[in-house]
Amino acid sequence: MKKRKKINKYQRLIRKFLKDPDSIWKNVKLIKREMSIAKKLYVKVNNERFWKEADLPFKLNSLAWLLSEDGVKFLNLEALKLKLNLPSPIKYDINDQKIGKDKRVKKTKQTTLMEFLKDA
Repeated sequence: MKKRKKINKYQRLIRKFLKDPDSIWKNVKLIKREMSIAKKLYVKVNNERFWKEADLPFKLNSLAWLLSEDGVKFLNLEALKLKLNLPSPIKYDINDQKIGKDKRVKKTKQTTLMEFLKDA
């Protein structure tokens, strides 16, 4: 049985954000490029919790997007979300009791469309 190596934080970053991370490991140049970009990203934001909680709504072809202008905006926004400390929401106790009275509606039997439109 083959033992799997434990993946490091850079490989975890590649697996989390890329569309097809398994294809990267087949090409040595791509491995070097993505690993160096991952190292640069960890220099920018050296917080393991940040990278675990960062949620990108789409998958990337390359981590290089995170170094672009849009990527930096995303990183800054995620950092602000991480610092945000909201109070817990207020929970209201809603009873099963009825509040107020039911409105009584007089039912009229409409037989044709013309009668219905005439009453409107």
